[in-house]
Amino acid sequence: MALKTQTATTLDIDRLAALGIPYSAPLDFAVDTDGRWGFLEGFVAGKIGTGVIKGYPIGASALRIDMKSGRGNGALNVFGNQFEHKFDIGWAPASESQIEFRANAFRFHPLLIALNTNLALEPDFSAVTTGAAKFSFKTGALSKLTGEFAIDSFQLRRKNYELKLLDSLHFFLKNGNYEFSPVTFRSETVDTSENIKVQGRVREGVIDYAINGGLHIRVFEFLTSEIAGSAGIANISARLSGNAQMPNLDGTVELDNGYLRLNAVEQPFESLKGEFLLKDNNINVRQLSAKFAGGMVKAQGKAALYLTKVPDCDFVAEIENSKIKVYPVVYARSTGKLFLKGTGLPYDATGNIKISDALIKENFNLSEGAKILRSSKFLPANSVGTREYSLFNLGINLSADRNIFVKNDLFDTELRG
Repeated sequence: MALKTQTATTLDIDRLAALGIPYSAPLDFAVDTDGRWGFLEGFVAGKIGTGVIKGYPIGASALRIDMKSGRGNGALNVFGNQFEHKFDIGWAPASESQIEFRANAFRFHPLLIALNTNLALEPDFSAVTTGAAKFSFKTGALSKLTGEFAIDSFQLRRKNYELKLLDSLHFFLKNGNYEFSPVTFRSETVDTSENIKVQGRVREGVIDYAINGGLHIRVFEFLTSEIAGSAGIANISARLSGNAQMPNLDGTVELDNGYLRLNAVEQPFESLKGEFLLKDNNINVRQLSAKFAGGMVKAQGKAALYLTKVPDCDFVAEIENSKIKVYPVVYARSTGKLFLKGTGLPYDATGNIKISDALIKENFNLSEGAKILRSSKFLPANSVGTREYSLFNLGINLSADRNIFVKNDLFDTELRG
């Protein structure tokens, strides 16, 4: 079998498009094999050339697998040899196999920029790690690794925030069994620092990891461009246990006196507090509350996290007497209930909001009719988001019986709607 791409790019990969990752680079892929599975002869080769995400340059990556005499050996190089992976694997069960990884001051900036494209514009942004691992095992028994693993350094940084590994992590494995002493990650802002400790072991296929400590919620700014600012500390207590091939995650995250400002909303959420329950890939949000725009907002719900798609969401929020500012409204005193639900982008944002009073001072240009009105900022689009895809599909019903005041160069009146 022979197969080869022609003039392909990463923009042709449906999965990247589904995740909203604006990664553009030439893509070459070739396959030339013969024989049946387990006895293939030939090669598989792929290369992603130098590319960009939002103008940020990304080095080339390449993969090649050569198959001969019942074995496959090859190499993966990521971002210009910053990350290297070599392997020699026998197809037949119980064959001797080896794998090796090496991170050479691996700058994993592109992986985070794919999630938050604003990071590409930050001069202080840094994401780098150094380490290595080398294992041997018998084919079909990957859980029985023998070898060693090391992380020498890890750093995640942007302006006024840093998360880093204080001491190196190094341990040996024998037949899948290993144990390492607690390692500490330091989460640090200009004003405060917190430590979070991780320790773990595996014995006869049973995993037991513990994660405890404090983490600044600023770390979530690396994952999305929708957060304009944040502060506060999340206290984490979690355990990963059970079968090492399919472990169970149980834990709690408590937040008190947090601060969060979103790009889509002018006012911040203050005195933010709540509790999050972790169970495998599910997050249950207990009563989450915050002071917001002179009133209060409360929320609860659940989310399911995945490696290959955006989370499933099912949340409900109540707004109590908040004076919300959304252009061109100076304020709109609002009370009501909102729902956020969906299994993919854009999420459905629905609900009913009652406005008791509001003030608008911006001028309208009515000279060109509805076309100008529809393109104006003060009539929001049905879908909103700051990236190449829409984040929310808006379906919120607003009601206002009275006290909607418009005071500008054209009007001085009260509206109802």
